[in-house]
Amino acid sequence: MKKLKTGEETPYKDRDGKAIKVHSYVADSTGARYYINTACQAVPVGEGAAVPLEELVNDKELGVRLLTAAEVGKLESERTATSRETPAAKQAVIDKKNDEAAARHTKDVAEGKAAEEEISKEDVEKELHMLMQMIPDELLANELKRRGYILQAVKINIKRI
Repeated sequence: MKKLKTGEETPYKDRDGKAIKVHSYVADSTGARYYINTACQAVPVGEGAAVPLEELVNDKELGVRLLTAAEVGKLESERTATSRETPAAKQAVIDKKNDEAAARHTKDVAEGKAAEEEISKEDVEKELHMLMQMIPDELLANELKRRGYILQAVKINIKRI
């Protein structure tokens, strides 16, 4: 659907048969309020994801209606009152979120250290043995020579049962 202009009528009507226009406000029977954007989506006032206006209009249980001018005025005054928070109040909200994130991080780190401490000496030896088995003989001999060892080695094949 093409984007509509402010005040242009959408193809939808409210429960009373009034045309719903772009950038108007509607409410459903649950009291949820929505702002109509240029893409004919109903954007919830506050938080939430936009939904196609068609879904709201076609849902007979919700009974979408246009908000009156008085209701829109009250809604706008509520929104501007909440947007006029002091910088200190806004910073307090940010600090609280940061503190919660730091606490989660500290908890995650502590759980990770506890898991690391649970590794036993036996587990380490098993892992080292496995790694040693993966190193090719020539590479192992070269590494020992690099470290200063003088080697004379004989490889015997022993079949394990």
